[in-house]
Amino acid sequence: MTQTTRSIKTYTALSMDGFVSGPDGRPSHLSLPTYEPGKTHGFREFQAGCGAVAMGRTTFEPALANPWWPWPDLRVYVLSEHELPEGTPDEVVRVPGVRGPSSTGCVATTSTATPTSWAARR
Repeated sequence: MTQTTRSIKTYTALSMDGFVSGPDGRPSHLSLPTYEPGKTHGFREFQAGCGAVAMGRTTFEPALANPWWPWPDLRVYVLSEHELPEGTPDEVVRVPGVRGPSSTGCVATTSTATPTSWAARR
């Protein structure tokens, strides 16, 4: 039996007071005066090596208002007990039953395979 090794990477920005997201739910680095969507802070370079992303609903929902989709060509998992809002792309997978902090930030895997624990919850 061949065993596949997967890597899990995290891209988390923290404000100086230790918050992952601002009061509006958007990741904290988006409020920096130096932030340019798709051009700064290494996010595009980071996700280039990823096959999927997972985040909480608080991080996910503000992305629906973006003029561009932040996770092109990536499988997106949203950890939430609540249904996802209207306008959520059909390929986004809601993962209920996962407890954690109110804002999970963004976690990405370098494998395009569905993580086993998430697939069992689908």
